[in-house]
Order: sequence, then C-alpha cells, then structure tokens
Amino acid sequence: MAELVPFSLVELAAIAAIVLVAYVILGTSGFGSAVVGIPLLAHFMPLRFAVPLVLLLDAVGMLIQGARVRRQINRAELKRLIPFMAVGIVLGTTLLANLPQRALVALLGGVAVGYGLVNLAGRISTQPLSAAWAGPFGVAAGTMGALFGTGGPIYVIYLSRRLPDMTVFRATITAVLMVSVATRVVIFAFPDCFCRTGCCWSPGRCFP
Repeated sequence: MAELVPFSLVELAAIAAIVLVAYVILGTSGFGSAVVGIPLLAHFMPLRFAVPLVLLLDAVGMLIQGARVRRQINRAELKRLIPFMAVGIVLGTTLLANLPQRALVALLGGVAVGYGLVNLAGRISTQPLSAAWAGPFGVAAGTMGALFGTGGPIYVIYLSRRLPDMTVFRATITAVLMVSVATRVVIFAFPDCFCRTGCCWSPGRCFP
C-alpha cells in the first residue's frame, strides 16, 4: 500500500487542503489555482509530478467555467495569443523535462518572489496596450504555464489592458486558460513528461 500511496496521512491531508484552497481561488477569480497550489505542493512532491497533477485538475475546472462564458469571449484576442502561447508552452515543456529538480525549484522560487515584488510595488498600469504585445506576453505566459502552471497572471496583465469590459475580460481569460491547459496536455504527452518520474500512472491513483 505504501508503494501505491507514497504519502503519510498527514501529507495527504495537507495536499487535499492545498488543492481545495487552490480551486476555491480558481472558482472565485477564474485563475490562480497553480500560482497558489504548485509552490505548496512542491513541498510534498517533485515539480515534474506537481505540474501535471495540477494541470489535470485545471482541465476539469476550466471546462466547467468555459461552458458558462463562451458567448462573451473576445475571439480576436484569443486568436492573437494562441500562436505565441504555443511557442512558450513548447519552450517551457522542454525546460521542465530537462532541467534538474534543484534548478526547477530555484526558478520557481524566483518566479514566486517576482510575483510578490510586483504585488508589493502597487497598482499595475492600466494604460491600453498595443496588440503587438501579444507576442512577448504570450511567449512568457506560455513558458511559465508549462514550467509551473503560473502563466495566468501574465495573461491577466495583457488582457486587462486590452479589454476594458470586465465581462468580456473574464470570459476571454477563461478561454485563454482553457486553450493553455488543453495545449499543455497534448504537448506534455509527446515527450512522455508524465512518465519521466512515474507521473503517467500516479495521477490516476489520486482519483479512485
């Protein structure tokens, strides 16, 4: 049994609590589950396990949310971001599959500190952005999404300065994250990222 479930009861309870909090945040804000969940889950499991696990859970949450807001999506912004997002996801997946665990953890720490400093710096500019910024934001968000599942805030910064209507903004960010999750699931499958550390079989055992 210990081989099938390599966590103590206390660890399982902590993991369940982390997942619950992360998806309460996803349900209320439309994103943020990975930003909260992955750094905390990394205390209990390798990042190469935590990232695909949260990705599988995100897929379910995003499908539920996306079905409710599909009519309000700004499809022009979605089409503009997708190609650059895909480039970033390929880059991030390559790094996730090949970087040593210590380097991944150090990089995750840097990302967490960076997000914290941005929040402490105060209000982010709300001046409208040119559509040309879809490239840098899409690649950066795709890379961070594939590496740590933390691309959401980058998409939010871009789309909040492109879409002043909050209803359209929320619907579009949900659609962008749905496409991101679906793309990562497909791309992760090709290099056997789930299987590099046994992740191909382990997530399934989280759902008896």
